[in-house]
Amino acid sequence: MHDTDKRIVDWIKGGCTCGLILLVLGFAFVWIQIGESERVRAETLEFLQATEPLCLAIHAYAEQHGRSPASLDALVPEFIAELPPRRPPADPGVRYSNGEGRAWRLSVWSGGAFGCEYARTSTSEPWYIVGDYDMNYPREEWIAVPLP
Repeated sequence: MHDTDKRIVDWIKGGCTCGLILLVLGFAFVWIQIGESERVRAETLEFLQATEPLCLAIHAYAEQHGRSPASLDALVPEFIAELPPRRPPADPGVRYSNGEGRAWRLSVWSGGAFGCEYARTSTSEPWYIVGDYDMNYPREEWIAVPLP
């Protein structure tokens, strides 16, 4: 084999090794991203299940009194035995806002990185989840998606 041919063969072998390494790194990156999205999905469903009694209590209060409660404390003990536990001080976990004549909103946050928001209005039957994957994204532009 000539020196030129040998150099070409060595270059191809080296290039294939680099290509294989890049391919493995690419698969690892995709695998990690899939795992992260599944973790976020699992957290979202966990929050949905954990706050469902609170959502139902708010709705029951609104049906009985004709308006949403001014605060979550108004629900205890008549509509719910106790409020869900708060998360660490940096992350309150459950935030509630009540606007006169508007829908109530119950927000549950995970580590400040992902938000779920549940809303029920007198004009809409389905529950909605609104996700903000980018904390700089304006809340007014969140997208509502009917839950199955």
